[in-house]
Amino acid sequence: MSFKARGAGRRSFWWTRERVIAGLQRFHADFGFCATSSEAYAKHAQYTGRDPAGNRSNLGWHQRYPSFATILNNFATFREAWRAAGFEVDRGYEEWSEIEDWFVIESVGILHRSEVSEILGRTVPAIKRRLYDLGDIRSYNRWGTTLTHAAKLMDLSDATFRKYMHCGIIPYLKGVKLFYLNPADLLKIEEFDWSGDIHPELEQLVRRAVAQRICKMLKFGAAWRDHEVYKFHKTKERFGGRIKNPRKSVFTKDCPPPPNDIDVGDWVKTNGKVRSMQTEVGKRYGQVKTVYYSWQRVSRYDGTRRATWVAMVEFPKIRTITGEKDRRIRYAIPLDYLAKVEPPQIEPKPLSMHPEAIRGRERFDKHVRRARERFDAIQGDLS
Repeated sequence: MSFKARGAGRRSFWWTRERVIAGLQRFHADFGFCATSSEAYAKHAQYTGRDPAGNRSNLGWHQRYPSFATILNNFATFREAWRAAGFEVDRGYEEWSEIEDWFVIESVGILHRSEVSEILGRTVPAIKRRLYDLGDIRSYNRWGTTLTHAAKLMDLSDATFRKYMHCGIIPYLKGVKLFYLNPADLLKIEEFDWSGDIHPELEQLVRRAVAQRICKMLKFGAAWRDHEVYKFHKTKERFGGRIKNPRKSVFTKDCPPPPNDIDVGDWVKTNGKVRSMQTEVGKRYGQVKTVYYSWQRVSRYDGTRRATWVAMVEFPKIRTITGEKDRRIRYAIPLDYLAKVEPPQIEPKPLSMHPEAIRGRERFDKHVRRARERFDAIQGDLS
């Protein structure tokens, strides 16, 4: 076999790119797998070259498979060579390219990680780790504020936001499992009192979003909406169905004056028999924790169904709320059903000294004592 000279003292390589691909296909046909490490590949490919006489030979045209170094002369990585040969292999230990980083960041929250893994040929844990290396990017903070997080900060229900979204009032971005909102559009929510106390995180998000929107308006003018990922998706009319009257915030409605001067912190007593409490008039004393006007016409503790001023009253003898040691159960009682009284001379006992709490501790201590006695008896038998 003769070779064509390529300069002084140089010869052309036998293993061209096409012959390397053919050799890898031959390797897979003989052994049935794609070796991605030098050790696994050399274990099967070494010492397989034979001359026409059957003797071992290391000449290229006598080799059945290309060497590991020969493959890397034609391809950047071993996995890239296998993909060029028509085989799908994982891309572990490969360097991440800029286009891959861009795709991973842009797909967060929009595509499922299993789908991104299939497109890029990398494992799901590798994609998760890459997002962490790029700045701890998550689906919960990639495309703005999620609907659930906004509802938590504003203390509103998810249904309130969905009404605005489905009626085409607030634009949003629908991800694979979450809805994303622009904090600047939250100012359209009429059910939230923006003049009162605002969560510090909510205030920071809205201020930042409004500043970004102003910059975008100055740059793109009237077409600034075209450069946002949040779009309007109107699926129903705002006042369709059983809603006959336009939406009006409870903070803009004119409330009637309170029936009395009871305020938060006052001690009160009931001036009528409270339904479901089974108590006589004036026998139940409590402290007011909240006063507000309720527009809902629901069943009240006085047996009526009306919109009225309501006080959240906490009674000392009522048991504690499960999981909250310092808060007792409260009842929403109409304000005109209460009368102000002087504070008690003796402060209510703390919940830890309540008779029910003491009995509960005694029952627990009794069970623990019995369990220890049984354990000691078993230990005695074994010894």
